[in-house]
Amino acid sequence: MFQVLLLMAMPLQAADLESPSMTQGKPAPGKRVRQMAPEYRGTDVYHALYLPTDWKPGGKYPVIVEYTGNRFPPGKGSGQVKDANLGYGLSGGKGFIWVTMPYVDKVRRKNAVQWWGDRQATIDYCKVNLPRICKQFGGDNDNLFICGFSRGAIGASYVGLADDEIAAFWKGIFTHDHFDGQRTWGYANDDRASALKRLAKLKGRPVLVCGNGNDYLKNHLELARFTFLKVPVARIFNIPEGKVIHSHTDLWMHRESPYRQQARAWLQRVVREPSQRRPRPAKPLKVYLLVGQSNMQGHAAERTLPHLGMDPKTAPLLKAIQNADGTAKLQKNIWISSIEPSVESGEKHGRLTVGYGAGGREPKIGPELTFGITMQKHVGEPILLIKTSWGGKSLNTDFRSPSAGPYEFNEQQLENIKQRGKTVAAARKEKIERTGVYYRLMLEHINKVLADIPRVYPDYDAKAGYELAGFVWFQGWNDMVDGGTYPTRGQPGSYDAYSKNLAHFIRDVRRDLKAPKLPFVIGVMGAGGPIAKYGPAQKRYAGIHGEYRKAMAAPAKLPEFKGNVTAVFTENYWDGQLSELVARRGQINAKRRELSKDKNLTREQRDQAIAKFTAKLFTKEEQKILEIGVSNAAYHYLGSAKILTQIGQAFANALAEME
Repeated sequence: MFQVLLLMAMPLQAADLESPSMTQGKPAPGKRVRQMAPEYRGTDVYHALYLPTDWKPGGKYPVIVEYTGNRFPPGKGSGQVKDANLGYGLSGGKGFIWVTMPYVDKVRRKNAVQWWGDRQATIDYCKVNLPRICKQFGGDNDNLFICGFSRGAIGASYVGLADDEIAAFWKGIFTHDHFDGQRTWGYANDDRASALKRLAKLKGRPVLVCGNGNDYLKNHLELARFTFLKVPVARIFNIPEGKVIHSHTDLWMHRESPYRQQARAWLQRVVREPSQRRPRPAKPLKVYLLVGQSNMQGHAAERTLPHLGMDPKTAPLLKAIQNADGTAKLQKNIWISSIEPSVESGEKHGRLTVGYGAGGREPKIGPELTFGITMQKHVGEPILLIKTSWGGKSLNTDFRSPSAGPYEFNEQQLENIKQRGKTVAAARKEKIERTGVYYRLMLEHINKVLADIPRVYPDYDAKAGYELAGFVWFQGWNDMVDGGTYPTRGQPGSYDAYSKNLAHFIRDVRRDLKAPKLPFVIGVMGAGGPIAKYGPAQKRYAGIHGEYRKAMAAPAKLPEFKGNVTAVFTENYWDGQLSELVARRGQINAKRRELSKDKNLTREQRDQAIAKFTAKLFTKEEQKILEIGVSNAAYHYLGSAKILTQIGQAFANALAEME
């Protein structure tokens, strides 16, 4: 079904509209403001928001989402968000919220004025920000319209119908001059067959097609409820005598004419039609808590990520983390708040991406990245991660929970206190002041986020609420090496106190967060890999590591925790090849020290000798793996993204198995 609107009579000339200038500041009725999404702070990526002159808080308003044309000076088109006109002409400034969305150029970190920038980032920007705008300013989710001129007319489909998720937003589409599938333009999937697949997502919804370059649509009327309107722009503006000198322009919507009247009438008619959207019942937001010390923080530098792509087993993880150009993806539907002492606020939050690992000179990752990616795939809906982790913290003191009782010094510790000239009373006072501090800080941050979830996840539905869906504990190094607290380290039962404290911790967390069956994953320390594969240099640690790992995993075997506490042995994700290459590199360092003692050698001779020695020890491929794959010490899992991403994935899979 389609209509052709042919209107010949021209009315008396009224004053032309002018789109409001874009300004800085807070949104207000009749004002058009520049807005920057939190994910793009520090860049020049932005959108423009206009609230109608009749806007009031608490009201409900249809929304026009506009995409601009390419930069085209003859038609007074700059390609910039600030110079869009079509949406304002459609509404006349009343009754409709008007949003001009950007084409996101991720490389240059600004809006693209020619074509699509990063198409997926452009699509994602709309998916995230349109619901956010509707929620904040009363946009009617049942009356969302996408419109565009020229590039924007193509983009209404190429961007607006790119996948089922974004296609479901729209009640109708309005385009002027050009259309997706009109011809090939030189970008991916611009052919007509691909365009028709996109159009099929409309499923009969209304489309007003104005201007030129769309005649082929009349052969595909089954795809939508098309209305065609031929607009004589040259006659409307008396080109070339009038103020507009080129007919390829969106400014015709600013001038009173029968054509603008018909476009506005179409819009009002569609607004009044019943919505075809089928609202899904809202589900509680699933919240996952990630807690621990430095390995939960994560010390894998971003530069180690390419190592994943060198192994077919982990290459899919790299694809999930990075875009094709190697930049980090901003993950869809995954939000995070993470304690970060290195920043002034003490917290980093936003959509999940690379950089939520430990603070430092370069972006890092921890288990949170692939935990979030994997968990979100399991649940198929938005999730929130709350990460509270601090380096160098113990369970016996720092994270000690109330039910574990006060820390008790053993006889050897009491003797050592006396030998250092301190009183036992002073030592106990100092210990009491430190005990449980990070347990309390953990709860404080978790409760802070839960009390104001929209601060971190703007689209949170307070009516649906939230559900604490899982807790991951990844800590242990400071307890494992603490010979004072565990004086018989390495002997059977030497870490039994850790097992008891961890069981108390699980019970107390559940009580204090009012989540009695909160699923709990214990990430068992595995730096060094499986003990059965330890080499001669590692054998001396085998007893300590083995007993400690048993103690960490022990609470998962308690009858009271059956089915809702599980242990993940992170040793299974240790990279033996990487570890061996690091050990081999030690020989080079030893050789360098040896050569430095020979005063008869010049620096150039020493460098040549080291290069020759290195070439004997490593193949070029091994050198590349070593250079790319390692960024930290063994106790930080070599600072290896390949190791930590697999660990994060394993944590998520373990939680999913308990659901």
